[in-house]
Amino acid sequence: SFNLESDAETIQFVSVFLKKLGLKNVVIELNDRKLLEEYIKDYLQVSDERIVGEIFRAMDKVPKKGNEAVYNEFKGKLSIPVLDKLIGLSSVRGNVDSAYSSVDASHLKSWNNLFQLSDSLRSRKVRNVSVNLGIVRGLDYYSGIVFEATDPSLKIGALVGGGRYDTLTKAFGRKDMG
Repeated sequence: SFNLESDAETIQFVSVFLKKLGLKNVVIELNDRKLLEEYIKDYLQVSDERIVGEIFRAMDKVPKKGNEAVYNEFKGKLSIPVLDKLIGLSSVRGNVDSAYSSVDASHLKSWNNLFQLSDSLRSRKVRNVSVNLGIVRGLDYYSGIVFEATDPSLKIGALVGGGRYDTLTKAFGRKDMG
């Protein structure tokens, strides 16, 4: 079934696997695209799916290209106030409690997913995780929890990335598979 325990199990596997490879400084950063979509629709008042897609593409590029490059690339597609809010949102990092308290959107229901996932990972003794609201995994088929594992000492970007993509399996006629 589609539940956060499946996501937690996948993230736990990634954590254990990378530790077994001898990588001791790995951090797994988490986000929930449902939370971002709820934020975009509720807080930014954007409901056009095409614009929501542009917002996800812009957010995905912030850590790779930097704020100014994203402003330049998307200023004709997205308003400056929306870009400002997205760049601010994409800089939120930390444990789920600190991320929750630093975003002016605590009323969003999707926060529960990140709280439940964090609880499950804690009970699985996966301690090397944090929330990074800037991670969106740029591909449109991601539909829920997303993650990236990095080792800051290596300076090579993500070692592993992934997440839930229920909409992709539906496209191939598999509504029963997440």
